[in-house]
Amino acid sequence: MKLGVIPTLATRDPATAELANAAIRYEQEGFDSLWVLQTLGRGFMMPDPFLSLATFSAVTKRISLGSAVIQLPHYGVGDMAHKLFTLRMLAGDRLKIGLGAGSTPADFQVTGADFDTRFKVFRQRSLELKQVLETGVVNDVDLTPWRETLSSIPLMLGSWGNGVETAARDFSGWIASDNYRTQQEVVTAHERYRAAGGTYAVVSTIQITRDMTPDSVAAYLSRYAEAGFDEAVMLFQPGAPASGEVLAACSDFR
Repeated sequence: MKLGVIPTLATRDPATAELANAAIRYEQEGFDSLWVLQTLGRGFMMPDPFLSLATFSAVTKRISLGSAVIQLPHYGVGDMAHKLFTLRMLAGDRLKIGLGAGSTPADFQVTGADFDTRFKVFRQRSLELKQVLETGVVNDVDLTPWRETLSSIPLMLGSWGNGVETAARDFSGWIASDNYRTQQEVVTAHERYRAAGGTYAVVSTIQITRDMTPDSVAAYLSRYAEAGFDEAVMLFQPGAPASGEVLAACSDFR
């Protein structure tokens, strides 16, 4: 099982290069991937996911990059496609994009998008986005994307409930959040994903806290490895065990 991490800004007033330096350090330590979240109105500031991924692509060489997840209803299809074509050009084949419908009303207040219709909007825009990423054409206008970026951006679905089967059927992968469900609930949903023909499964936002040790983290993650997840993504809280020590403790199932 691959292991990823979500670089965060640990203080309210971070140093200018903190995010870039974290990405460099995680790559040097040997993590497989860097991921971004998207939150807009939660009482704290998270970096913009597109700018973060662009930063990561500029300061790293090997490590893969992904989003878990970007809330599609906040964006027009053409705007999103242009951003993704640009990121694919910058990051090459290291890029995986996780999309979701969103779950928090405050985020929608920030952008002015309609919270109540988010699932309907997501379904329609995700279909349109896939077509634009295949053809480069939006609303009968050719974006004229770089040739190598066409048909080369895997879209994963961050979902729960019936969305698990949708991810298996219509997307390149599934992203489950460990943050709001029990581990058993996530493992059971993963069984449904595989039964529906799903190919790539990521469990994200696994909170690593100060009361954990490298060995306890490894024991927790090993359950996901045994269940057959392809990738597990951690978020290290202030005071958590050192990321390099956690990575070393996970050597048995990497």
